[in-house]
Amino acid sequence: MLPVVVVGSVGRIGFNACSVDDLVEATASLHRGSLYKAFGSKRGLFEKVLDRVLVGDWYRYRRLFSCLIGPPLVALP
Repeated sequence: MLPVVVVGSVGRIGFNACSVDDLVEATASLHRGSLYKAFGSKRGLFEKVLDRVLVGDWYRYRRLFSCLIGPPLVALP
């Protein structure tokens, strides 16, 4: 849920315009102090979300991606 909210909020108004308060307001469970404790900053949160979305999707869809771009150079687990 959090990745969807963060990407949606940032996507609507842009990273620089999106404040921590916007992210807190967009979620029912995220508190300002929790965000800073867990991620250090708005940028830290966004980097973790991107990492989870991009890397997670890569591993989830790696077979599809490998079919589209050819055989992998190294064996995938």
